[in-house]
Amino acid sequence: MRARGAIKRSIIPDQGTDSCHHNNCQKGVLGCPDSVVFNKKSTFMLRYLKTVTIAGFALLLILLAGMAVYAVMQLQSSHNTLNKITSENNRKIQIATEMQVAGYRRTDYLYNMLLVDDAFSRDEKFMAFTHEGYEVGKARRLIRESGMGPEEKAIYNHQSELIELVLVVQDRVVDLATASDLEAARSLMLREAIPI
Repeated sequence: MRARGAIKRSIIPDQGTDSCHHNNCQKGVLGCPDSVVFNKKSTFMLRYLKTVTIAGFALLLILLAGMAVYAVMQLQSSHNTLNKITSENNRKIQIATEMQVAGYRRTDYLYNMLLVDDAFSRDEKFMAFTHEGYEVGKARRLIRESGMGPEEKAIYNHQSELIELVLVVQDRVVDLATASDLEAARSLMLREAIPI
């Protein structure tokens, strides 16, 4: 205990003592130049540490806010990209479906044209048949303009080859029907046009 007290007094002298380790200091420890310098240094250090801590904390908050804003922007960008891809794919599916339906209707009108004996009814069916051909062409143009990947291009090119074959056979059927050779037209339709 005595040693501990001595150490304490040597580090922080008693305020009541008038002596100081400076020989010429008669004002006591509180008035000692060393204690004033120590107090100024400690106050400066405390202010400096406080400023650095606040600045570091503020910088951390700014970084966190920046990361949060960046994350939100990335999510928004991903969301927009996904919506764009989904919208484009849905549009392509819709166009392809319309093209398929127009192709079925075209074949149906051609077949119905061969079932009627009245020339006016046949002409009416032929106009509808021609219109559906226009719808198929329009859908194909929209798909081509919307942009295609390698797989889509391969399917598109294969479809183009099939369409050329179908058009040749359908033109022959129409020519036979126009010449009123309905039996031959029906036979060609069932034998070649529908299987394609």
